[in-house]
Amino acid sequence: MKVEAAEQSAGKVRVNVQISSEEFEEALKKGLPPFLAAMGLRISEKTDYDVALKTLADDDSDEELNRVKLDCAVSYLMPRAVEQSGFSPVCNPAIVGSERNEDGSVSFGIEIHPKPEIELSDYTPVTVTVSHPTVTEEEIDQRIDAMAALGAVTQPDIITGKPKKVPAIIDDRWVQKNVNGCNSVAQLRESLREAGMKHKQQELERLVVAKATVQFAERLTAPILDETIEAVTDNMVGELVNQLAQQGLTLQDYVVQRKITIDAMRDDARKQAVANLRQGAVLDAIFRHEGMELTDEDIEQAMGVIAPGIEKQATESFKNNGFMFTVNETAQRMRATQWLLDNTDNMVGELVNQLAQQGLTLQDYVVQRKITIDAMRDDARKQAVANLRQGAVLDAIFRHEGMELTDEDIEQAMGVIAPGIEKQATESFKNNGFMFTVNETAQRMRATQWLLDNTKVEYED
Repeated sequence: MKVEAAEQSAGKVRVNVQISSEEFEEALKKGLPPFLAAMGLRISEKTDYDVALKTLADDDSDEELNRVKLDCAVSYLMPRAVEQSGFSPVCNPAIVGSERNEDGSVSFGIEIHPKPEIELSDYTPVTVTVSHPTVTEEEIDQRIDAMAALGAVTQPDIITGKPKKVPAIIDDRWVQKNVNGCNSVAQLRESLREAGMKHKQQELERLVVAKATVQFAERLTAPILDETIEAVTDNMVGELVNQLAQQGLTLQDYVVQRKITIDAMRDDARKQAVANLRQGAVLDAIFRHEGMELTDEDIEQAMGVIAPGIEKQATESFKNNGFMFTVNETAQRMRATQWLLDNTDNMVGELVNQLAQQGLTLQDYVVQRKITIDAMRDDARKQAVANLRQGAVLDAIFRHEGMELTDEDIEQAMGVIAPGIEKQATESFKNNGFMFTVNETAQRMRATQWLLDNTKVEYED
């Protein structure tokens, strides 16, 4: 396969691809099963591919059947050609001008919007100020109240005699019966505190990276091209239209349900595109500036997040299907994110203030927990790295697939965050400006489902 860049304009490059007749037949053979499956056709060992292909043709002519075969082969070759071109696309590439030549060879073009390569004016560390995560007694009470509501039983009202829901009484006996690993209310409260702290620590580390990225993005030496932003925005809107069509809905149905206009929806998509592009540009600039090079270990770590437990099979699949450039991007940005953490001074100012109000110092705090200040920071950093790596993969999937959150996604996320009290919790998150954390949870739940749907599991005999 011959791949070469032919034209390059602002934010876009055209790549020309040529393959021999033998390469075409091989691509057709390998590409038919996934192509037909993607079209919603059931494939088995007994499938007659020509018959199946004719169902996709507009008529019964040989010319139309050959057109469908050409589409199939080109679709199979496109990601491999993109990988061979050396360009990393920020959105789905477009196939243009495919044709079968008289000698049986095939020519086609690919329009790619490459990742912007913009340097930073300054790579010195930045400082961000965040509040230390704490779990209050009130928050624990709310979780226990939610558990009581979920364990409610129906009893007759003493006055009216009508059945009514009576919340469970959360005492030691109830805990022993209903909560694994806890034998008392005290243990339950401590367990809820630890779980709450772990969740808030994860949120804190994500907030640190987000704030640091914003500061580094101010140092980008050039703006993201409008053409690139519009291409990514169009891609996001296009993916949304496809998803809605699968549900029997139109874009108009979508905006009516959300009580917004199409212009407002597109404006939101554009803002998200800009944020994603700026963050990616910062991480890519850091990777280049620091002279980082990917190692086998980096690829293994990235695959360990993408497909834990089946790294070897998944790596082979990515290589065979021409998608290793996406794994490389994930690995590069994981390395750059680690650099970002190492070069950000995270000032946990609120913790010191809270301790001072109690007449305590940070030293008192770590002594009570029998740890050192360095150990406390090291533990937090290790957890942060693990969380950020996984989050980077899920966020990349969400962006690449052009996913859009629905009301149902938000409801499902709230069902995980605050089971039993979703409506009250949603109102509280909105009033306190924390819906972005709910949106992130919902996005990563969607991306996790995509990950499961696109991971082939093989069991040992």
